Order: sequence, then structure tokens, then C-alpha cells
Amino acid sequence: MTSEQALSQRDTVDLSVREHTDSTYTSNINKSQNEGSIGNVRLCLVCSDTATGCHYSVMTCEGCKGFFKRTVQKQLNYTCREGSRGCIIGKLSRNICQYCRFQKCLNVGMKTEAVREDRMPGGRPKAKRAKVKRDEPGKDLPLSEAEVGTSQLTEIPTEFDWQSVLQPVLDARPDLVPITDGLDADKCTLNEMMKVGYMELNMIIQWAKNIPDFTSISLEDRICLIKASFMDLSVLRVSYRSMDLPVGMLKYSSTLIFSEDRAIELGWQPELIKGNIEYVKRLKDLNLDPQEFAVMSVLVLFFPDAAGLKDKEKLTQLQSHYLECLRLYQLHRYKENGLKRYGKFLLRLPSLRIVSAKAMENFFSLRLDGKIEITDLVEEILEMTI
Repeated sequence: MTSEQALSQRDTVDLSVREHTDSTYTSNINKSQNEGSIGNVRLCLVCSDTATGCHYSVMTCEGCKGFFKRTVQKQLNYTCREGSRGCIIGKLSRNICQYCRFQKCLNVGMKTEAVREDRMPGGRPKAKRAKVKRDEPGKDLPLSEAEVGTSQLTEIPTEFDWQSVLQPVLDARPDLVPITDGLDADKCTLNEMMKVGYMELNMIIQWAKNIPDFTSISLEDRICLIKASFMDLSVLRVSYRSMDLPVGMLKYSSTLIFSEDRAIELGWQPELIKGNIEYVKRLKDLNLDPQEFAVMSVLVLFFPDAAGLKDKEKLTQLQSHYLECLRLYQLHRYKENGLKRYGKFLLRLPSLRIVSAKAMENFFSLRLDGKIEITDLVEEILEMTI
């Protein structure tokens, strides 16, 4: 079965694709995906804040315009805060990683050659500069986990019905575990473990088809998203289901629970297993709840920088939409701790990509050595991710 067949088929059992009921948001997205707007509001293609015009060939907000200009004029060099070079750039998270923000500017088409040196000493007039500061407090300062979007996070707009957005994501059941009755962790072979991994991949595809907004995306872009995120999602799911286990244990299926030594013995690189165990600890430290896990899964799936995407703008809008849903949920449930929790949550995403990159590297190594068997579906996905 190819990835296109896997994504386009409709099962008649309980994993069938549900119709999208959240019509308000989706209709706005569909109408505006070619216009760079939701309703009558034009959005910044870098962070999804309100755009103020076309700056350096791209529709952006004042914050991203100024950030891009300063970076180019001063020839600034940045380093990714988490080292993964895959940080989410949104209205509330754009200040966390300057490296990924600048890369996002370039990826959406902002042109460095369009930036000219200021002709006036000291840049723009002070009065105008002061106005921008009042409108966007602290807009370009690097932030800690506890400082992300302070002024924006403390406000809860009542018009955003986050509960109706969150419920379908929970109903899609991202927490399902591969059932492997009869498979013993002590006797399991590497290829048997890989078959469990392929079961996980198929479960990820079925889960994605049950996300309402996923079915509103073109088939070509859905395939790109699955190919870009399947390893991230696999690592995330294993890590989440391992949170309740003793430290150092990883749960791959209903019966396959491996210690660090056993996983390495099977053929996984020590660096990968240690990294995965450390990531489980980071989720434990946050005490990630089911709602946050569901939203995290969707954020990983809706990766606007996935290779081959035709409608990056729509994915940027969708990701921003779910970040807002998460923000409001955390403020509602965790009250005064919601702000700090939101910042910590965002920093769990780039560290996930570091672990999944190690997993992909290990997988390719085993494949090249001829130690594992792969299915046609996995073969196709791997060809697109090389």
C-alpha cells in the first residue's frame, strides 16, 4: 500500500474519517488560504500575527519586518536554542529562537537584497520608534520558559471556543498503543520490533485522518505532512506512554517494554535510547496531560516547513490556531501557572526533533546494513525523506 492509498482510503470501522464539524474556523481558512488572511485580517507569513503590509517581498507584521531588517543590516548570526533547527515560530513563540525565526523569514521568501542600510543616523525617527515599542512590548527580546508572551498570555478572549477545537483532537485518540499479544519483550527480535513500528505508522495515518483540519488539506500536502512527521510522532507516542514507567524503561507496544540495555541489545544506538529516555524525563517534569499531548501531536503533524508543501500558509495558520487553543486551555486549567507551563511546553518540541533525527539516522543505518525488513509504504516514505 502506498502513502496515497493509505491516506485516501476510507475505513468503515471505528477508524473511519469523521466529517469536520468545526465549520467556523475551517470555512474561514478555506476562503482565505490563497489570500494570506483569516476573515478580513491579513496574517504575517512568518509568525501569523496581524500583517501590516508587504515587507521585503512578503506579507509580515512589524515585529518580523524589524527583526529581519536588523538581522540583515547588522549581519547577525544566531544559534538554534534547542539545537534542532525546527522550533515553532508563532505569534507567542517567535522570540524563543532567533535562528529559527530568521530561517522562517527566508523560507517564506523575504529577500535580504531588499534590505538597505538606514540613510538616517540612528535609523527611524525616535517618535516612530517609540510608537512601535508601545504597540509591541518586548517584541524582540530572547525569552525564557517563564516569559513567553506575558502580556498576551494573561488575556483570555471569550470569542475563541477552545473546547470545541480540543474535543475532536482528543476523540481522534492519539494515545492508542499497538497491541502485540503473544510477543515477549525478552525474546523479541529486531525485525519483530520493526513490525511494531510499522503498526505504529499505520496507526499514525489513521489518527491523522480523524483530525478534522487534516482532512481539509489537499491529498498531496497530507502526504508531505505524514512523511515529514512520522518519526517525530512515533518518538512522541513512545515517550508519552512511557511516562508512567520506572525511569529508563520505554514502552513500544502493549507487551514490548524495554530497558535501556535491552533496547541497545536489539540494535538501537545508545545515543538514541539515552536521548529518548531523557525526553521521557522532560515530559514527566512537565507532567504532560492528555489534552496537551493531543495538541502536541497535532502541532507536530501540522509542520509548515515540511518538504514539498504547496500550501505552507494554511499550515502556518492551522499551527497558530492550535497554539492558541493550547494557550487558552492551559490558562483555564492551570490558572497562574499556565504562562510558565506554555513556555515549557514549547521548548519540548525542538528537543523532540533532536531525538527523532537520531532515530531516523539509526533506522537508515540498520537499513543500509540489511538488518531490517521494510514495507512498501515505509520504503516510499523513506525515499521522500532522504
